[in-house]
Amino acid sequence: MLTFISSMNYKLYEQYGRRFLSSWLDKAGNNIELVICFEGAGLEAVRDEFESDRIKIVSLSSDLLTRFRGIYSQFSEARGIVLRQDEQKRISSTYNYRYDAVRFAFKIFAIQQTLQERNVQNNFAWIDSDIVCVKDFQENDLNIFFPSNEFLASYLGREAFPLPNPHSECGFVAYNYGHKDTANFIKDFLNLYIYGDIFSLKEWHDSFVFDVVRRDYQTRGMSFFNLSEAFPDADHPFMLSGLSEYFDHLKGPDRKVRGFS
Repeated sequence: MLTFISSMNYKLYEQYGRRFLSSWLDKAGNNIELVICFEGAGLEAVRDEFESDRIKIVSLSSDLLTRFRGIYSQFSEARGIVLRQDEQKRISSTYNYRYDAVRFAFKIFAIQQTLQERNVQNNFAWIDSDIVCVKDFQENDLNIFFPSNEFLASYLGREAFPLPNPHSECGFVAYNYGHKDTANFIKDFLNLYIYGDIFSLKEWHDSFVFDVVRRDYQTRGMSFFNLSEAFPDADHPFMLSGLSEYFDHLKGPDRKVRGFS
């Protein structure tokens, strides 16, 4: 059994989520469960269209996430708004995803909610919802992308993109349920948000936070499986990793418009 976790709201569902769910229903084999943590209105309409034995659509109703957003949404800086002053001392604002802690918080809270509420006791993975399944797949096809016994998780590492602070591409991150420290990793990841320590980091989005926790665990002797070790400078390692045999990750607005990478 493999469990995949993702999230969307109705706006994202209309933009690309429907295509993701339709392709999953068409391509995913038995013994592979997709759990969608749905934000806001529209849940029942999406359930009516896609709820099945392979796709479970639940409300993203984490009290911890509600508390985090309630505290920090009031601060524009935590929503990625960066203020700048020019030479004439005029103030302007721009958006930078690197500091949008509120927007990207949903991933770890959706993972925590799914593990707790569904009592997941098998290998699991986060997968972004701007994915299109392109080939039939069974559990055995995907096991090569999941960490083996000695690894806590598998991920798509990047060493040269995007500058100035390169970070992993976290459109796919798979976890080893049987590893003794997986639960602690998820807890430490989550606690950076719960206690506000995320704001002491250089960047505040989930991929950067994942790398911070991963590197900390690596210094303490834990091992991780880097799916993109052979191409560390790639900007879109998902599509070079072998995952592209089964999935197309429409990362960025241009790919979403085209409908393919």
